[in-house]
Amino acid sequence: MAKHHLVRKWICTFVLIQLSTCAQAVPFNRLLNKTEYEQQQIILQAQTSLIGSVRNAKSALASSAKLVQYPDIHVLTDLAEQYKQLELARLNQMDAMRPLDHIDIEQQRSAYQNDFFLAIKGYRWPSQIQEYQDFARLLFSFMPEEEQAANKDMFQQSLDAIEHWQTQLSDSLLEIEPGFSQISPLVPILKPNPIHIVVFDVFSKQQLDKQRAYFTQARIDPIQTFGDPVSLTHGNAVIDTILQLSPDARITPIQADAQSYLPAFNAIALINPDMINMSRAFPENNGHLDLDAWSAIAKVAEKSILIKSMGNCGTDLDGQLSPIRVENDLGPIGAISCYDTSLIQEVVTAHWKPGLLIRFAINGQYANERVALSATIPGSNEIAQHNSIKVPAEAVYSPSSGLFESGSSFAAPQLSATLAELLKRFPEENDSVDMRNKSCVLESVSQSAVRQHNMFEEGRGLLNAQAAAIDLAHRSCVEQN
Repeated sequence: MAKHHLVRKWICTFVLIQLSTCAQAVPFNRLLNKTEYEQQQIILQAQTSLIGSVRNAKSALASSAKLVQYPDIHVLTDLAEQYKQLELARLNQMDAMRPLDHIDIEQQRSAYQNDFFLAIKGYRWPSQIQEYQDFARLLFSFMPEEEQAANKDMFQQSLDAIEHWQTQLSDSLLEIEPGFSQISPLVPILKPNPIHIVVFDVFSKQQLDKQRAYFTQARIDPIQTFGDPVSLTHGNAVIDTILQLSPDARITPIQADAQSYLPAFNAIALINPDMINMSRAFPENNGHLDLDAWSAIAKVAEKSILIKSMGNCGTDLDGQLSPIRVENDLGPIGAISCYDTSLIQEVVTAHWKPGLLIRFAINGQYANERVALSATIPGSNEIAQHNSIKVPAEAVYSPSSGLFESGSSFAAPQLSATLAELLKRFPEENDSVDMRNKSCVLESVSQSAVRQHNMFEEGRGLLNAQAAAIDLAHRSCVEQN
């Protein structure tokens, strides 16, 4: 079973590689400012390239399936055919609309976003390709040394081609990817003392070095480690998300294993940051909330804003399916993606106290109409409802890796960064933002959120940074700069 699972991932990646010219067939901006004849030639060339590349993909799938004796190859050949039909329909429609103008292009871009992001979820492909590259290197290292020596050059050439395709695909996705425009991001305000954000997560040190070179306005401190956590790039992608919206923030990366939350948060208390982004589960002890570690977290959250990811279970906090999953006839999400719903439920039902500066981030669809299919929602708990904000987090681009990320883990840092920019509107006291100002900013964000459905589903509603800034300017709770 494990072998077939790994082979399936390899073959899926092979399809994506073969289909690379399809995703790049007609960049929207290539068709503008062209004569009708030139537009026709570009579309014709794209149609020919598309049909040929899918034919090659099917041939490669058939030969590789025979090699590894893979029985379910029709699933992947059907996927290749589905993609070809989708692209051909788009190209034929564009051909029928010639000569194309800016309005036509925007209509096509919108339709393509809907298909590519919602129907096919193409934004997940770069990550799948990265998984394959990592997995392929691992498998290659297991081969006998003489086989490695004989195939080294060919193997590296394959990886180079895959990496090139991965970059091309990311560039194509960026052309239609909605970015952060859906939350009305603020124009960053640069100040001598930037907002200090602890990112409590897991990190790759090598990736942090790349991020320091990429985000030149930011300060990224050395990692502080407690226990023996795994080395992953999840926290690096969180940092990418924050610094795209708040480019001069000071970031302190802190990581801990499951048994080391208590010393980690005791250390965070000594640091006294303005904010903590926690795109991780709450601490657990024998299936329940670890009360000692929670006490340390709650103590920190009395002075520092703590933004916590709500989770990706497709249910409310009681475990009932979200309305959007019921409407789509979907069941609950598996345990790998679904985490700490019961722990959040314990916090908001038994251990919440007034004055905690904690907000939960709900994953919203990229187009904002609803929460994402995978999103954990507040449900009937009023504390969770009043302290949750929806943020679009399907296909959040991570520039240091070139990948697109999804889930409440990447809703949280967007909320953190927006709050950081709002906090800059106030004077610092002893190089730290006054706690009253933090409460005021949180209230403005809550009051200005746009709710399209009830609080059961999306809490206070969709994050709207501009509206929050306007609301904040009219509040008398603090004295501004």
